[in-house]
Amino acid sequence: AIGAGFHNGFGIQFPFTAPNYYAFNNHGYTHQYVDNGTTNAVVILFQDAFNLMQEAPGDPSTWINTVEGEPYVTPAEFEFTYTLSIPLDFSAWPSTDLPPYNPFIYPDDDRLKEIHLADYAPTSKMTGTPYWGTDDDDSHPATDRYFKTSNNLPWAVNIADVWDYPIELSQITWAYLFFADWAESGGTVHTDWYDSSIPENVNANNIYSP
Repeated sequence: AIGAGFHNGFGIQFPFTAPNYYAFNNHGYTHQYVDNGTTNAVVILFQDAFNLMQEAPGDPSTWINTVEGEPYVTPAEFEFTYTLSIPLDFSAWPSTDLPPYNPFIYPDDDRLKEIHLADYAPTSKMTGTPYWGTDDDDSHPATDRYFKTSNNLPWAVNIADVWDYPIELSQITWAYLFFADWAESGGTVHTDWYDSSIPENVNANNIYSP
């Protein structure tokens, strides 16, 4: 799905240095490539989501799969293989270095505006960004606090499951009623906040259905 108005790119930062790279196979998905000039290894899966999913004929908006009643567009899929030059032992790594590793988006090809999961460090291409602590952001890189508000609301979440996401123009808190409680608690309460099969979790009127 593509909502809002930004032309977002998507990448994954890995917990090993960029030189530890032997081969990359994009399996024919030519929009995927290994990023250059980063300290850690980064794979960019796409630079602009609109290049992968485009409005269906007759769709009056630029939003894709977020407005009920408008034509549905088949989602894009991705596959790549990254081969290391030096094998690594993942067993001793902290959980933050394991899958999904460190995914992020960035709007309008601007890497100074990367958005990562809460407390995941940005890539080295965000060095010098002037946006820390602006508006609702409460990031403090000196203490490894990243990408969340003063109330611990994250700028991004990872949901390792099929998810019924909010409709266009709806805040996530309007669709998932316990999201804020979960985030503000540091993830200790309402750990199933995202499960739309639990009626009390959601306002179904704000959930997208194709």
